[in-house]
Amino acid sequence: MLIADKASYSEAALADILPSARLSSAERLGIYHRQYWMRLFRVLQEQYPLVTRLCGAWGFNQHAMRFLDADPPRERDLGKVAEGFDGFLAASLHDDPVKHWPTGPSLPRAALIEAARLDKTFRCVFLAPQQPVFQPTFEDQAALLERRLHLSPTLVCFGQHWPLLQLRRDILGSKEEYAVPLPAPLSELQVWALHQTPRGIAHVLLSQENARLLELLKDHTVADALSILEVECSSGARSGLPERVERFFRSAVQAGFFSGLR
Repeated sequence: MLIADKASYSEAALADILPSARLSSAERLGIYHRQYWMRLFRVLQEQYPLVTRLCGAWGFNQHAMRFLDADPPRERDLGKVAEGFDGFLAASLHDDPVKHWPTGPSLPRAALIEAARLDKTFRCVFLAPQQPVFQPTFEDQAALLERRLHLSPTLVCFGQHWPLLQLRRDILGSKEEYAVPLPAPLSELQVWALHQTPRGIAHVLLSQENARLLELLKDHTVADALSILEVECSSGARSGLPERVERFFRSAVQAGFFSGLR
């Protein structure tokens, strides 16, 4: 019921609230107090829509209350309330499966944490500063192998063991509050690239090879990344590697995966 504990209000706080004809200062502050909590719940639900629908709104609010109690908001910008929620879940959930009483679902701990990471990934990509699309010049192409590509801050790779990305697309925009079933796990890990576009956030399914290449490019020159990738390839896959890499680079540059050379 979110009943405010009016007896806990300080005299200094109550001194700033005038009583009305029907309500005392504490009762008026209690109304605001309760509405503020409702607003905090709504902000967290909007920032973590997938977790909300997997747990159901009631179950999600139980996690939200523990998070807000442990880390109360201290800024005027309510958009920052959600920062750290995914890490809090990962650190605070110990039971497996995670049960949501009295009638909510039981969810694998790993699936719930993965859903929170996906919601956070969307938030990070959306808030990342936009970058001009890297269009390599002739000089850039000539020196490409010895340089390091700078991955755009609007690009994040996400690995999923459940088809959560599709589920998030399906539930987005719905105002329902009941829990949706968790889909069956995937037969193998999927890696998706999420990145900003002028039309919103796009999702690109990566092959294991291309996902590994993007990971290597974070810390290596293009030449070194390709050398490591070649060593890791099976003998059967090695013969067509240059053509596959060239196709991937062409599509990645066009999609805006890179923001420059280092």
